[in-house]
Amino acid sequence: MGKRVILLLIFFIQLVQCQATMQDPELELLLKVGTDTLRSGRILPLQLTITNTSFHRGSILVPFAQNTGTSLFQLRVFKAQGDLPSELVFVSSTELQMDTSRYKSTASFYSLEPGEHFSLPLFINDHKNSDKRIESSIGLPDLEPGDYSIHVVYNPEVSAFFKYAFKESSIYDPIPEDDVSDYPDHFNWLGELVSNAVNVTVPSGFTVESETAPCKCSVCRAIRSEKWKRVQRKWDHRSQTTQHTSILWEYPWSQTILSSLPSYAGYEVIFETNSGIVYTSFTYQIGKIFPFRSVLSRLFHLVGFRRSPFRSSTVQHTSLHSLFIF
Repeated sequence: MGKRVILLLIFFIQLVQCQATMQDPELELLLKVGTDTLRSGRILPLQLTITNTSFHRGSILVPFAQNTGTSLFQLRVFKAQGDLPSELVFVSSTELQMDTSRYKSTASFYSLEPGEHFSLPLFINDHKNSDKRIESSIGLPDLEPGDYSIHVVYNPEVSAFFKYAFKESSIYDPIPEDDVSDYPDHFNWLGELVSNAVNVTVPSGFTVESETAPCKCSVCRAIRSEKWKRVQRKWDHRSQTTQHTSILWEYPWSQTILSSLPSYAGYEVIFETNSGIVYTSFTYQIGKIFPFRSVLSRLFHLVGFRRSPFRSSTVQHTSLHSLFIF
């Protein structure tokens, strides 16, 4: 009788473990590539998208500019070998080797509603920036001509903020009560998230020398020649309908709710210049207080007016405050 009870307990535990491991992931990692052949003199751009496939909102961890510590993403390259299994030929380092004395940052939170997604770029063979281990720039070793498949792995467990966005999906290791964050919705984490594979071909005689295409836009010309003061002057007036070839990527603005004016928000922009890819940080002033109107408003209140006849501030004001190159 005792053996039967033990066998039943073992069966029940294995069944529960199987059900726990068969849960569907609540996030999907999709990798896209614009071309299937590496071209000499050009950097290969990839687009990585994280989508919330669950029925609840939650926050994910994403890179913020030059992320300190350990990278959230890892690149894995496999070489096709005909009928034989693909061979793993390259794994990017997750340790970020960069000078953080001037600019320090870490992973940040990005809230996703059900079905919503967050995208970020990956630039393959950007050797100018790969030594810094910026999250989006990865340098490949010398690869033999042939067909390759590329995967990206997302592993936020390396971040100290992991517990504030995710919970381990295990009935034996629930998130401790004293570690529950102010974020009520956590994504179930089943382990590292692996993207789909994209296939690329390395042709014979492939080189990675920098090469840029010509441009006619005045903003793009200022970017290409790295005349940043001119970029600052022209940035707010650039055409939103024109495709600016020198602007490779613009990260979304902060999702922070503003409670006072004026406030500031920043976002990252990646440019392509004549000397290579350049990472920048824009800071914007949001809202404006009118000093003279503020004095008049106080005078109206002093003489008994409950409400000033005009506004002393406005939220309908956004201006470029600073541009930082790192």
